Amino acid sequence: MVLGWAYNLIIYKIKLFNIIISWGGIMSKKSEKDNRANQLNPNNEAYLSSREQEKSNTDNRANQLNPNNEAYSKSRSRPKT
Repeated sequence: MVLGWAYNLIIYKIKLFNIIISWGGIMSKKSEKDNRANQLNPNNEAYLSSREQEKSNTDNRANQLNPNNEAYSKSRSRPKT
């Protein structure tokens, strides 16, 4: 009797899990997967556009640390009081 109850519970959970997957509750949509793959592919335009902000911040920081760059002196100038 106990084994029958446990078996039915397992079957119920499996069916519930399959329903959730079919609704897209756990698995991502194909378009979301494609977008993620494109952002990780260096040969895709989405790769570059997803990194533009990061690159500009990195470039600015590098320029501020380079004594031969104008941004270096600007980042170290003190406002007059």
